[in-house]
Amino acid sequence: MRAVLLAAGQGKRLLPYTKEVPKALLEVDEASGLTIIEYQVRLLKLCGVGKIAVVVGYRGERIKEVLGPEITYIDNPDYESTNSLYSAFLALPFMEGDVVVMNADVLFHKGILESLLMDDRDAVITVDSSSFLDEETMKVKVEDGLVVDIRKNLDPREAFGENLGVVRFRGEALEVLKDALKSLVSLGRVKDWFPAAFREFLKFRPLYFLDIAGFPWIEVDFPEDLFKARKEIYPAVCLTS
Repeated sequence: MRAVLLAAGQGKRLLPYTKEVPKALLEVDEASGLTIIEYQVRLLKLCGVGKIAVVVGYRGERIKEVLGPEITYIDNPDYESTNSLYSAFLALPFMEGDVVVMNADVLFHKGILESLLMDDRDAVITVDSSSFLDEETMKVKVEDGLVVDIRKNLDPREAFGENLGVVRFRGEALEVLKDALKSLVSLGRVKDWFPAAFREFLKFRPLYFLDIAGFPWIEVDFPEDLFKARKEIYPAVCLTS
């Protein structure tokens, strides 16, 4: 089991908090100084995921200093002109067998990852059917138990829920995802979000979803998200074992 954390972006919408550090290094526990990405790495290790790669870009050296030499680092030197799809593309050589991929700005409960790792389907994205859906939300449409569309500009009335940015692909399904990433990058779509590859993937294979409604989580995009992560979400997801 392997994991890829997409952490190349600065998080300009979080300025001034990201003036000196990428948003993956924002502290969610101010008492201990624990950051979002440190929490993610700790969670992965607790769940038995030992091989972890992090795609870095903005202030990448800071992430390397914090996480240390046990992590595999993949540099995205073009982080300012690309998006998460391109970061995932750069991680293709690391993606083998069974892989979890997650955005490094998501703070979420251990039960979400445990449920994802116990799922026996080969291509699964996590979705929260209880989320409030707005123009910033990466919305997911489902039909007959399968994902049929995923994008921000989807009509909220058609959407089932919000994509968390925590997914798992394995076996042949992983190879199809990798081909989708290669295809989109060859077409110049380096500024797309990673979920654009899911839309390409579902043209060829079923894409399943895991509804994690009820579990606490948050994607940290704006200052108010950071405040909520510290005050409400971290105390609810704090790892005790």
